[in-house]
Amino acid sequence: MADWIYEDRPQLQLHIASFQDATFVTLTWLHTLFDALGRNALLRAWTMMIDGREDEVPEFYGYDFDPLASLGSPESAKLEEKPEKSVLEGRELSTWQLIRFGFSMMWEFFIYREEDQRGICIPQSLFVKLRQAALEDLASAPPDTVTMDSRDPAHPTPFLSDGDILAAWWMRLIVKSQPWSSTAPPTKTIQVQNIFGLRELLTTTEPKLLPKGVAYVSNAANAIHTFYSLQEVLELPLGYLAARIRKDLVIQGTRGQISAKERVSQHTLEKTGQHPLYGTGDMMLVTFSNWTKGKMYETDFRAAVVQEGGAKHEVGKPSYVHSNGVSETFPLRNAGCAVGKDLEGNYWVGGSARMGIWESIERAVKREAGRM
Repeated sequence: MADWIYEDRPQLQLHIASFQDATFVTLTWLHTLFDALGRNALLRAWTMMIDGREDEVPEFYGYDFDPLASLGSPESAKLEEKPEKSVLEGRELSTWQLIRFGFSMMWEFFIYREEDQRGICIPQSLFVKLRQAALEDLASAPPDTVTMDSRDPAHPTPFLSDGDILAAWWMRLIVKSQPWSSTAPPTKTIQVQNIFGLRELLTTTEPKLLPKGVAYVSNAANAIHTFYSLQEVLELPLGYLAARIRKDLVIQGTRGQISAKERVSQHTLEKTGQHPLYGTGDMMLVTFSNWTKGKMYETDFRAAVVQEGGAKHEVGKPSYVHSNGVSETFPLRNAGCAVGKDLEGNYWVGGSARMGIWESIERAVKREAGRM
């Protein structure tokens, strides 16, 4: 961190390479600068400027103070009528469990040092079938795991978002592709950390920390935690797995639960110097982030086009978006990201896995596509 603070190095870098028929635009940034939706706020403001719509650029909010400083603070609890207890309390790893989890990760990285980051396309035709199959699974799922869509109170229906299905699909794919998946204890814990954006929640619930219509580019995200056993991941239908992700998002994604979790996190940080980690010492941790709401493929650079190159896709909008993360502290292995849906309706998912796993993932996707 000191290198970035005290040296003349930017937190954000832009590199553009133009050709006769295409242009590569590369953004490189530190996560200390902004998260995925913060980056999209920057892209929207940038395209408005080059299109001459400077008056539409939203206010840059929070650059000189931290609007989220009070989230989860003891003072904020006093403002709540009845402060909630986090549903995750009691699931924090003990010191011994942390040692076990840390040793397992160190062993993994010592034996399998190299990892690979790639992107994968889920064609619209395949995802439609995945979604249909997942919703059909809910007909036999335990009722207490199914979230109902009550927008039509007279006819509520089981609900899964595309993000729920993508997160469950990626988690199952990455777990099944591990060489140990057939020999590990069936009780081994698999945890999905589903990244949850807080902007809408902090704009619409009290106390409101972010006003409507502003651009808050810094980090405003948390994680929703879902736990399975290895046996469940290997045997349960996709819809069952996705339903549990949705149910946990509904339960853990309220303002009361986010505030309660932040209070636990701040207390643990002050006490131990570390944020709490939830789960068990033997768990495999899978992280998934859905950027689809950012509508990356709808970023419109048409005003910057000086000559059309005859491309088949919509001029000025991306034909491909690639995400690549680098971390020297917390490992990105087994982390996945839904970069977004392109203009043809195909989903693009990127991820990081140890070397050799992607070949297994590719074979699994081909088998799945063949069955459907």
